[in-house]
Amino acid sequence: MRTALENQPNLMIFQQAVEDLIVENDRVVGAVTQMGLKFRAKAVVLTVGTFLDGKIHIGLDNYSGGRAGDPPSIPLSRRLRELPLRVSRLKTGTPPRIDARTIDFSVLAQQHGDNPMPVFSFMGNASQHPQQVPCYITHTNEKNP
Repeated sequence: MRTALENQPNLMIFQQAVEDLIVENDRVVGAVTQMGLKFRAKAVVLTVGTFLDGKIHIGLDNYSGGRAGDPPSIPLSRRLRELPLRVSRLKTGTPPRIDARTIDFSVLAQQHGDNPMPVFSFMGNASQHPQQVPCYITHTNEKNP
């Protein structure tokens, strides 16, 4: 995909985090990068993933961050809330993959997904998504690692 984009005539690729949006008459008409560069456009598409005000939780510790050491997008998250747009949190943790036949689920706390299930496209609907399965919360200690 990268090669196809880089070889596309009349296309300039610029990579940098967006920290602000240019809004005129209640319409987004551009973006401002972390270096203060301004790009104006007829349409602005944000592909922020899980980085908006990203938080990492490891055990009892938590801190701001993105995936694999990437920084969170805190300024853009604040800006979207100012507009005001609804900014929600996604639980994106990767649980361990274990054999369910080896687990006593009766001693675990069940954690269900969102209800109603969020749909991430104006063209989609809940029936197009796989059925949600619950997560189960457990704790370890020195006795039971």
